[in-house]
Amino acid sequence: MGTPKSPVGVTDLMAIRGISVLLDTNILIQGTGAKFQEQRVAITDFCKQNNVCICDTVFYEFMRNCSLKTFRQRRIQVESRIGGKETPMRVLAENDDVCRTFENLWILYLYLMRSEPKRLIHLSKEDAWISAAAVHHKIDNILTTDDSGDYPSEVFSSRSFDLGKEKSGLILHLKTFRREAAREHWKIMLKTKLINVSFQSFASNR
Repeated sequence: MGTPKSPVGVTDLMAIRGISVLLDTNILIQGTGAKFQEQRVAITDFCKQNNVCICDTVFYEFMRNCSLKTFRQRRIQVESRIGGKETPMRVLAENDDVCRTFENLWILYLYLMRSEPKRLIHLSKEDAWISAAAVHHKIDNILTTDDSGDYPSEVFSSRSFDLGKEKSGLILHLKTFRREAAREHWKIMLKTKLINVSFQSFASNR
């Protein structure tokens, strides 16, 4: 599993440009709700310089259970990509293909965590849906404030960024899906027949 690396700073976050990133719900919330303006600006600037999107699950989580005023504010936030871009933020559809990718991920997680079932028990279903949407749409980067076990290190690499306000505890994590590693694990799983599957997956080369 490896030893977690210490988070780096805002400068390192701002050095990331031109990549496709799916934003977790908590990033949308922190984009306007972070305690310090510098943190909100950092998230906004990151979104401006990268191709950011969300998926249906994130959209639903972000827009539910809020007042009409908050709903309207959040709708504007999604439409402006947090950072004032003119084009709306893309929302990735969670269709039947994403459903199959979700199933594939759970099968892979079952295989990877077969000797540590408690890890599987604590996995968030919502985060697995977010991962499935990203993986299916070939967006391998997910930005989140969540550094739990929902993004298994066997198939996700992770970089952490401290937004620089010691008492706020706001650290962002860029989770990157290791597609080739996932394919290798999938091949080994099929070869050993520890888990039997009979359909194609994100792990195929097609």
